[in-house]
Amino acid sequence: MVMLKKITELFLPQPILVVGDFMVDKYTYGKVDRISPEAPVPILHVQDETMQPGGAGNVVLNLLALKATPFALGRVGFDAAGNYLIEGLEKTGADVSYFVKEKKYSTTIKNRLIADRQQLARIDTEETNFLSIEEEKKLLKMIPQLVAKAKLIAISDYKKGFLTKTLLKEIIDEANRQDVPVIVDPKGVDFTKYSNATIIKPNLKEAYGAANLPMSSSLQEVAKNIWERTNSKYLLVTRSQDGISLFEKGQIQKDFPTDVKEVIDVTGAGDTVLAMLSIALANGCPIDEAVVLANTAAQLAIEHIGCYSVTLSHFLKRLLEKNSENKIFDEKHLFAVKEILNNEKFSLLAIDANEGISPRFFHAIKEISKDSMVVVYVRGKNADEEYLSFLASLNEVTLIIQQEENLKPLLSEIHPSAVFVMEKNEIKEIETSQDLLKSLLEKKVVK
Repeated sequence: MVMLKKITELFLPQPILVVGDFMVDKYTYGKVDRISPEAPVPILHVQDETMQPGGAGNVVLNLLALKATPFALGRVGFDAAGNYLIEGLEKTGADVSYFVKEKKYSTTIKNRLIADRQQLARIDTEETNFLSIEEEKKLLKMIPQLVAKAKLIAISDYKKGFLTKTLLKEIIDEANRQDVPVIVDPKGVDFTKYSNATIIKPNLKEAYGAANLPMSSSLQEVAKNIWERTNSKYLLVTRSQDGISLFEKGQIQKDFPTDVKEVIDVTGAGDTVLAMLSIALANGCPIDEAVVLANTAAQLAIEHIGCYSVTLSHFLKRLLEKNSENKIFDEKHLFAVKEILNNEKFSLLAIDANEGISPRFFHAIKEISKDSMVVVYVRGKNADEEYLSFLASLNEVTLIIQQEENLKPLLSEIHPSAVFVMEKNEIKEIETSQDLLKSLLEKKVVK
């Protein structure tokens, strides 16, 4: 079980180098009311079109949404799509100063046609050209300084020709020399080009293809075969609705099942897994916990159409749903509280650590929760753990904050729509105005 209070300590904005094939994801939305008289195909009446960075670009977007500080190494062409890709990533806050522009390369565009939340078809505009020898030589000289800047390297290979065997080898070897972890999202059947990477993360079909084994073979056989070819530390196989399987040499297979509310679109879920793994491991999270976090993030991603960037706020809210104990925070984790309450209407209920719970309390908290989320602020030291756990078990309570000082420091960080105080088993609303409330606090009306 993932404990949110502990996990929030891991989301520091670490610098992560994303290397790979960057492209443009285009979405064409519309309605289908009839079949074409020219051929047995649906006619899509276009209503809207959107674009966003895709491929390795989607990994960058996911890292930014999770508050990491990614910088990117990739390639675009001298075309409108390439200009859009660089400008789009820059606007989101990513560092793309190391990008390569090649005249003989066309930036990949993947256009997905969608009607009624279903993908009808995908139109790819692309060409696969290997990186020129001149550009490759320039990049090889840059690799040591790029690796030195990174806490972790995420490689997103879509087999478009940018990631040559020479470039991959130099990145991985230099990362090993500098003790920087490397996670690879692979493509194709030749995994030897990823030799000595920390983690190789194929999906189920890719893993069997790389091992050149039939689907009737066990996943353990597949893992052993890939290890013999790559010498990676871990193999992580994503298995769609069946979750994720983790393999480590000398260890038994570990399976992490999914808990998806509704599968809408699996597009980009692998990018989400790569991003969450990267930020978790960059912050020193143990591999098992990192996989649990990545699995949870992927579950959120596939509940949306297209490549959905899972925000830290959305992710933390899902962890709250998974375990009531995750509701309990202290003042050290107010940044996580702010993310969870972002754009949400909530009421703050202040109670003393030694305050009992009466029928009046239950009635009042039910009334408060009808209009907004409820954040319980527990004042004083040494709140009983069983008492806090009981409060957390209440469906009406969104989260609980433990803080030893008065409410004033807390209110400078979060802004409730209403504030209530429980004293002697009575709950009273004191004032919704922030200015008046702070004035009351300064006069120690609320201690």
